[in-house]
Amino acid sequence: PLSVKAGRQDIKLGDGWLVLEGTPIDGSRTFYLDAVRATYALESVKSNLDLIYIDQSANTDGFPQPLNGKTEDQTEQYETGVIAYLRNRSLLKDTDLDGYFIWKNNNPNYTSRNYRVNNGYPFPSPPDNGEVYAVGARIESKPIAKWTLKAEAAGEWGSTRNYLGAPQQDLSAFGLNGRAMYNFNDSKANRLHLDLEYLSGDDPNTDTYEAFDPLWGRWPQWSELMIYQWPLDNRVAQATNLLRLNAGWMIKLHPTTEFTLDYHALWALEESVRVPTSAYGNQNQLGNISQDGKFRGNLFTAWLRTKLNKNVSGHLVAEYLDPGNFYASFRQDNSYFLRAEITLTF
Repeated sequence: PLSVKAGRQDIKLGDGWLVLEGTPIDGSRTFYLDAVRATYALESVKSNLDLIYIDQSANTDGFPQPLNGKTEDQTEQYETGVIAYLRNRSLLKDTDLDGYFIWKNNNPNYTSRNYRVNNGYPFPSPPDNGEVYAVGARIESKPIAKWTLKAEAAGEWGSTRNYLGAPQQDLSAFGLNGRAMYNFNDSKANRLHLDLEYLSGDDPNTDTYEAFDPLWGRWPQWSELMIYQWPLDNRVAQATNLLRLNAGWMIKLHPTTEFTLDYHALWALEESVRVPTSAYGNQNQLGNISQDGKFRGNLFTAWLRTKLNKNVSGHLVAEYLDPGNFYASFRQDNSYFLRAEITLTF
């Protein structure tokens, strides 16, 4: 009943909300985590217990060396972590129940590369310093015909220093992510969904740091465009200080092809940023927000995904952001994202 995997590997827990991406600043070229993962199957109660140890380097200077001989940053700090994750499928009918504990320790990577080039776009990317503890739970259920409900919530505590020169602060944060989906069960597999996501933001008037830490969840979970918007008040792909309401529709246009259309209304919970002063180099993110509103904007996304056969697949994605009054006036230009991709698998 016991399996063990050691080395460089992909790890996705639940929907990947907090654990999926170990290398967020290489432009999603890689997702790996350097880890040891032991999974014990408790078949009598239809449960699995994962115990995971993570040792993630901030750059590619370790083993194995990159083929081009160059050192590149993968994340802003050296990271170690421990995860205990329990999954159960027997307590409630047609329901998956997950519970977990996560510890993550951050050791800053203060190098000449602190002014990093992130997927071709250079910007200051300050490292974390401190440790985060998280306790959370996830549920996915089909309570009645045609309906699927899922939700995940986590509370965080610990201590953190967000940039060189910042004071060490106690951490106290909370996050929630949920979806209700209705499946028409028709020939086109039409589905409608409503999402709610709440990620606490830092109140600049307290000594505690309240911004939710997505841990190893810094990847484009619901938007490709927004991962480049986050550095205005945080870091690349680091969603926090967020209230998101989403309505979406999915349809299978052809046995090989699916289309998805989504609208997201986005708010900030606090008028705050990660780096409020110029203590970290010359960076002062306060200039990027208006401090006169909390609406991040209207986001529209569309995906066309196809899998022609076992060797050929692809997608077309288009996104549009109409920025709101949370951002400073010179940061309120409309944003567009378009990508076409063909994948050959052999």
